[in-house]
Amino acid sequence: MAISASAFAQTADAGDGDDLIVTARKTDESILEVPLAISAVTAEQLEQTGARSLDEVSRLTPGFTFERTIGTLAQPVIRGQAQTRVTNPVQNVATFFNGVYLQRSYQVDSDLLDIERVEVVKGPQSALFGRNAFAGAVSIVTRRPDMEHVRGRFEATIGNHDRRELRGSLSVPLGGFAAISVAGSLADFDGTWRNANTGAAALTGDSLVTEGRLNGYENRSVLAQIAIEPTDNIRIDGFWSHRDIFIESAATYQLSSTFAISRGNAMNCTPFAAPASPAANGANALFCGALPVNPPIGAGDPRRAGLLVDRRSYGQDGQSDVAGATVAIDVTDALSLTYQFGYTDANATNVATLSGDPLNGSAFPFFLGQVLFDARGNGSLTSKTHELRAQYETSGLRILLGGFAGTVDDFSFGGTAFLAPNSTTDVFANITTPLSGYGATQRDERNRAVFGLVSLELTDGLRVSAEARQSWERVRQQGVTAAGARTGTLFEREFRAFTPRFTVDYQPNDNWLIYASAAKGAKVGGFNVPTATNPLTAAQQVFLPESNWTYELGVKGTLLDRAVTLEAAIFHTDWNNLQGNQSVNLGQPAIIRNLAGANVDGFELTAIIRPTRSLTFNAGLAYANSRFAAGTVDDTIPRALCTSLATCPTTGVYSSDISGRSIPRAPELQLSGGMTYRQPIGSMFGSDIDLVTRVDVSVTGRQYTDNTNTAYAPSRELVDASIGISSEAWSLRLWAKNAFDQKYVAYAFTTFAGSGAGSGVTYGTLLGDRRTLGATVSFNF
Repeated sequence: MAISASAFAQTADAGDGDDLIVTARKTDESILEVPLAISAVTAEQLEQTGARSLDEVSRLTPGFTFERTIGTLAQPVIRGQAQTRVTNPVQNVATFFNGVYLQRSYQVDSDLLDIERVEVVKGPQSALFGRNAFAGAVSIVTRRPDMEHVRGRFEATIGNHDRRELRGSLSVPLGGFAAISVAGSLADFDGTWRNANTGAAALTGDSLVTEGRLNGYENRSVLAQIAIEPTDNIRIDGFWSHRDIFIESAATYQLSSTFAISRGNAMNCTPFAAPASPAANGANALFCGALPVNPPIGAGDPRRAGLLVDRRSYGQDGQSDVAGATVAIDVTDALSLTYQFGYTDANATNVATLSGDPLNGSAFPFFLGQVLFDARGNGSLTSKTHELRAQYETSGLRILLGGFAGTVDDFSFGGTAFLAPNSTTDVFANITTPLSGYGATQRDERNRAVFGLVSLELTDGLRVSAEARQSWERVRQQGVTAAGARTGTLFEREFRAFTPRFTVDYQPNDNWLIYASAAKGAKVGGFNVPTATNPLTAAQQVFLPESNWTYELGVKGTLLDRAVTLEAAIFHTDWNNLQGNQSVNLGQPAIIRNLAGANVDGFELTAIIRPTRSLTFNAGLAYANSRFAAGTVDDTIPRALCTSLATCPTTGVYSSDISGRSIPRAPELQLSGGMTYRQPIGSMFGSDIDLVTRVDVSVTGRQYTDNTNTAYAPSRELVDASIGISSEAWSLRLWAKNAFDQKYVAYAFTTFAGSGAGSGVTYGTLLGDRRTLGATVSFNF
């Protein structure tokens, strides 16, 4: 009968690379027979590496990075198409959990609980996935309940820096036609970086939430699933996932040329053109070169060495619920119908220390001695989606038709506060009343789309395919008062997009696939809501959708009786109407505005080599040269460096012309490699025992912090390793992450806080986790 994929459930066992079944085109297909660039991390790989987040998955996936920024603004990035505006309400990469779209950045990461696989689909996927799959899509797929056997797993982990983790799952069949499963996890970790702000050590209170080291967390997750097959041709799946997450403040420091943030200026290049603003601090405006791990301290700055974070700061506090249900019916051997419902409900808040020295506070005259706190990306979101698909598939022909409808209720807010250092004054209460500076907005979306696919085999092995989607997204947005009432102008607009994909693929034999494709990606536009402190012109209040065309040529296949698996792709992307930042009013947040565009050229290579049954090597290389297109202008830069645009120099970094410069936070080069050795060594407790050793190496190239391309997070090389013994019933694994304890800058961004006033620049720098060691024991039944 026709396979009617539920868009998230696995209908066949995931094999070792070659036989892995994926659902990137909304049907079950072997990963080597799909004419797309797909990387998939399996449950076995997650278990062997101990990966618990998309950040750790990205180390195993060339062409995919995961930006863990300050607070609630995590961002997946595919093929160098980094989001220049991290607070944008939608992402450049669409993330799905069991087929349900996760829109906000504070929803996308997960504990990877009871996971079957994580698919990373590269290149625009707007035709079938829609919903802003602009640069690609990430699909997190859980294990379906077992209809025939009881299946269970219990896992416990202990490690340095107070790492404690319990995970468990249980699947039970019900009468041969149904099954249920439940899974849960508790994870605590204190972080790896010491907070040098010991001035608050004696203080106690509920507002002092970052305790001990930095970047610790407390996560609690639950997953419940049900599968029902009342007849041979009907399949019903449902799930509910709940996650409570608390992340302490990141290991971070601020480097700034403004008195509001830093008492001294540790910048090393680019003098202010005319420093007339009281916020301008010192002679230099920018930092040039590699951002260091240890915070630089300017002349005369009383700042203590090391990382200094006010204990009232925290990275994220919130919860996320995701639920879905799918009904799949095989009407005939060739025709199938699938309906999918999705629901999400999430909320998150964060508070960040923006002062470079939270012990001595600001040198700004109006807030002398006080600490600057900031909250961005806070809010709540509820969404409901419906999708109906009909598929007809016979030998040589596949036709898919579908419709989509959904609503989004998205509330967001942020604000600032100056408070006395090392006190117990509640920061969040002062930020939310009266929602100063950044304000609050309510964004409602009503989404409709129709889509389809036709795939036809012209001759033996030669196939052509066409996909297309027509979408209508109506966006309504309005300001919200501190009391929760809507206020100001109601902005409303319908954004339309037509996103096709055309593919030709050829299989010369059973081992190889060659394909070429052209695809369009689209990302919805929106509004910048003015506030009393941040007035905007009519033109500044709307930003348009962005789009891209990506052209790709790829090949994938096997050699030497499947001892070697190879995949390669080369691509070019034309990116138009890029949504970027623009500073308008002094001391106020940048707005979103459209830049001319960018071009991305690159290639990807992956290989799996199995010289023996016991030994497996894997390697990956990704290169993406992402640069702004000719004629792209960003006047945010000179606004921060000069008191007047009219008198600002027009060359070098002072120029607003950023043509040819690299897109920030997009590494040109990524490398990954690994070795797994599995060898039988005897028996224990009545079970055959294998020795399992794994080593993984990941290399990430330098990433510029902003459009000037002067400062950058330097390249990093990380090594993870594990050794253990394993049987079908149990396993014991000793592991090390960042085994050589490399101290590195994981992420950095730049804020240009000027508006023709020469008010300066601030770099936010986040450090990656240092070495962690631990042991994990698991039991399967």
